[in-house]
Amino acid sequence: MKFDASVSLAALALAGCAANTSSTAPVAEVPAAAVEAPQAGAAALPYPQTPEGARQFIADVEKDLFDLSVIGGRAQWVNATYINDDTDALAAYFGTIGTEMDVRLAGEAARYQKASGLSTDTARKLVAPCRASQMFARLRDANVSARRACRGSRSRPR
Repeated sequence: MKFDASVSLAALALAGCAANTSSTAPVAEVPAAAVEAPQAGAAALPYPQTPEGARQFIADVEKDLFDLSVIGGRAQWVNATYINDDTDALAAYFGTIGTEMDVRLAGEAARYQKASGLSTDTARKLVAPCRASQMFARLRDANVSARRACRGSRSRPR
C-alpha cells in the first residue's frame, strides 16, 4: 500500500511539473545535444575551429546546460520532496545525461582551446564548460549520501 501511494504521489508530482497551462511557462525539454551519441574526430566539431566558432560553441553549450539544469532541477526537487526508489531513479537519469554531456563537451572544448586569437572571456569559458553541472552532481551525490545515512538510522517497526 505504501509503495502504491508513493508511486502515485511521484506520478502526480511529475504530471504537475509537466502541466502546460497558459499561466505557466512551458516545461523545458532535455536538449537534443544531451542525448546524442558523441562523435569522434575533428570533423565532428559543430563550428569551425576559429575564435568565432568557439564563441558560437559556447553560446550553444550555455543554452543546452541551462535547459538541462531546468529539467534536472525539477527532477531533483521531486526526488527531494518524494523520497523513494522511483524518484531516485529519475534524478539519477538526469544525472547520467549531465555526466555524458560533460564528457562530450569537455572533449569539444579542448579542441576549441587550440584556436588562436581567442578572447580572454572565451578562453576562460572553454577551460571548464561544465562547472555548473559538476557542482550540481556534487550536490546530488551529497544529498543521496545524507539520505542513505538517515534511512539507516531510522528504527522500523517489525
